[in-house]
Amino acid sequence: MPLLSDAKTCYVGTTPIKKIYAGSRLVWGALNLRMVICAIPGNASGTITRLCAEFTELEDCDDCATLRSTYEYRFYALSGWTAWQGFSGWRTNTDIPMCYIALGQADDTRFQDGFFELRTNGNVEQVKIDLANTPHIGTISPDYLYC
Repeated sequence: MPLLSDAKTCYVGTTPIKKIYAGSRLVWGALNLRMVICAIPGNASGTITRLCAEFTELEDCDDCATLRSTYEYRFYALSGWTAWQGFSGWRTNTDIPMCYIALGQADDTRFQDGFFELRTNGNVEQVKIDLANTPHIGTISPDYLYC
């Protein structure tokens, strides 16, 4: 018997859906927040390898203003928590848009054992930053939206 957690897509009839709730609890379609190391091409300095927070964009944001007001982030590093900030980063043009928020250079040790939090619709997801075990996902293609 298939498990909901294994599903890549879910449908109601022929309409794809992005989230399933059990009451008020999100049970499928999570943001899948994680830290990654990726190369981001196309800025003035060329391709730079950065430590980024990666998450699945679930809210169908059509523009940067909507992304900024829908997703807020903060992180905890050596000097404590930063203030909440509106989304500032990249979104890829894939079947399920992935978003990336760059925190710094991939070798910046200030982030080791810190935390990253993402807030949307009152819900906060947190991930611990572990530089040694952060996967390197290669080069992303931020060709869809940059805010």
